[in-house]
Amino acid sequence: MAKNTAAGPGAMALCRGLDVLLGARSVSAALPAASTVAAHTYLLTGSAAPPSTS
Repeated sequence: MAKNTAAGPGAMALCRGLDVLLGARSVSAALPAASTVAAHTYLLTGSAAPPSTS
């Protein structure tokens, strides 16, 4: 739903970060990795060119 909106990069980053946390034994130990994955995802999806509508 948020894919082609301004909320898209944030929503994708949140999902990726939570995915890392869900697979961890210890949330506190996985928090740095989850934050890194979320930031990386946000920066890549936020800087991607918007899809063409033609």
